Amino acid sequence: MVETEPDASNLIDLFCEKVFKMLKKIGKIDDHIIETMLSWHHSGFNVYCGPAINSWDREGN
Repeated sequence: MVETEPDASNLIDLFCEKVFKMLKKIGKIDDHIIETMLSWHHSGFNVYCGPAINSWDREGN
């Protein structure tokens, strides 16, 4: 099996979808807010797909 790096843009879309679904289900947002947020150039969602960084590694090496 060959491991490949995940595509951050696909993960961001999936994460965004799951968060919106959860917030809508608990009544915190509605379809209008979701549509508005999806129209923003910067969604506010981000996924880091680089190497793991330990909590003690302040330089991120």
